[in-house]
Amino acid sequence: MDAVAGLIGVLVGAALAGAIQLALTIRRERQAAKVASRVLIGELRHAASFFELCAREGAWLKPPPYLPSWTNHCAALAAILDAESWGRLDSVCQSITRYVAMREQTPVTPEELLKQDGRLLEVMQKFARQGIAILEPVSEARLLKPLRPGTPEAIEAWLRRSKDTPPAK
Repeated sequence: MDAVAGLIGVLVGAALAGAIQLALTIRRERQAAKVASRVLIGELRHAASFFELCAREGAWLKPPPYLPSWTNHCAALAAILDAESWGRLDSVCQSITRYVAMREQTPVTPEELLKQDGRLLEVMQKFARQGIAILEPVSEARLLKPLRPGTPEAIEAWLRRSKDTPPAK
């Protein structure tokens, strides 16, 4: 009888240790995603403001926006976002990164910038705002809300709320 009680104790202890380890792993993943999303939101806000200012000034300004946290933290975000949100965020960040690289390699005059890229600057600004909308629920640790991060409903809700917020400078 003592052997059975000891065996049950060992099994319960092992199960409890496994459950605690799983809970800690999930917590670490969520914390890493929360930090990554906050950093990337800052970079995307800078990008949105940059593209808006370039369009307004009619010039490619320096320094252009880079998204280093995307490269450094994309794995943490991939672990927590659903496939649809991840695909949209990846598309946003890759588009911004490629556009900035292309524009840095091919300088243009202000007139050429507005003629060639006027609409594209607006699109890049919109992409940056979409990325922010995807990440906002993650950064605020609202991962279990009915609106999944990155869904059209979540993006629309964020855009409605952000209309009352003045743009970052």
